[in-house]
Amino acid sequence: MQICRIHGEVLSLEQRQMLMAIGTSAHHDDGGHHVNNEKPHLLDGIANTIYTRLFKYLTLVAAPVAVDPRMRVYKLFAGSGAVFPHRDVDYAGPDRTCATHSILVYLNEEYTGGETLFTLLGRVIRIPHPRAGDGLLFQHSVLHEGLPVLDGVKYVLKTDLFCSEKAG
Repeated sequence: MQICRIHGEVLSLEQRQMLMAIGTSAHHDDGGHHVNNEKPHLLDGIANTIYTRLFKYLTLVAAPVAVDPRMRVYKLFAGSGAVFPHRDVDYAGPDRTCATHSILVYLNEEYTGGETLFTLLGRVIRIPHPRAGDGLLFQHSVLHEGLPVLDGVKYVLKTDLFCSEKAG
């Protein structure tokens, strides 16, 4: 499983509103690297909710263990809300786990543009405008980007899935 789109309410309206209130602006430098000096938020309850609601999808991933409670909430403005093509990086987690997959949860719908694109085997896959609460689960190694937000403000939560070391 390289990309899995989750339709439905990954997080409740109340949870999404709380997360949007703590959202921070994000941008990229000229090299396309993400720049955000904010530390991730530690959100154990949200991590548990995401793990529970996505469990049937997580079983597509070898040996899922937990969702990383260290999360970032991005606030992407019209005219500056592009995320340049990049791959996420695996990293060591607690108790011999490894973060191998990214999880995005779209927190609102009141924007235009900002579509997420993936490139797999030279083919571009465009994720249409998601509904608030929809999610994406994908391997860190998959090339992806976010197109510029054209109008409004896009809020998205980003976290990772820890798998057992054996999952490789």
